[in-house]
Amino acid sequence: GGFSTVRLHAEKPLALGQVLVIFADGERWVAPAPAALGQEEWSSPIPLPGGPRAIHSVVVQGRATTSQLAKLEIHGGR
Repeated sequence: GGFSTVRLHAEKPLALGQVLVIFADGERWVAPAPAALGQEEWSSPIPLPGGPRAIHSVVVQGRATTSQLAKLEIHGGR
């Protein structure tokens, strides 16, 4: 099955530069992600274009805003 939304969850504070979604058909789309997420913060659901779709990968550019490493989880919604 495909996904119609994605959400981001940060374990530690981080700044996001770009979130690139690569769909199974090879299409690339830059998601309108928030500029930053705080500790244990979730983004709002980000709707994907074209209805439910299979995702090949998600490439995130960002950095931790503290001296600790930041873990980012990506969750798909149907």
